[in-house]
Amino acid sequence: NSGKKEIIVLLLKDSRTDINKKNNEGKTALMYASSGKHKEIVTLLLNDPRIKINEKTRVGYTSLMYAAMCGNTEILTLLLNDSRTKINEKNYGGWSALVYACKNKNIDCVSLLIDAGAEVPFNYLHKIGFKNIYKYVIKKFEGVLVWTKI
Repeated sequence: NSGKKEIIVLLLKDSRTDINKKNNEGKTALMYASSGKHKEIVTLLLNDPRIKINEKTRVGYTSLMYAAMCGNTEILTLLLNDSRTKINEKNYGGWSALVYACKNKNIDCVSLLIDAGAEVPFNYLHKIGFKNIYKYVIKKFEGVLVWTKI
């Protein structure tokens, strides 16, 4: 990891480096770092003024979605604390980071996203089958987010 960090530091110092360059799937370095446990690299990238934090893949995934999908609460927090992050951004299928956190039943990510102001799309979750498949409802009780079976 420290070797990767040193390479990133060198690349970021070079003004010719396109830090938002995408691969064939449309993934950027920030997306890869967000889907892994690369908190230091995410921090380095977020501190670079050239970063485009809300870039999308070919199917519309963002770095925030990858962090939520993977349950990376530390990275999710970094992204949510950046004022440039569009918390309710949706992929081309209509799914937001919160929907992915719900799908993966990651209560910590769900809590972070809701506390940061994410819209809870109850109707959409029902429409795409989450209510029938998982039979869960999100509710706040005494400041603690819990899953309640219905």
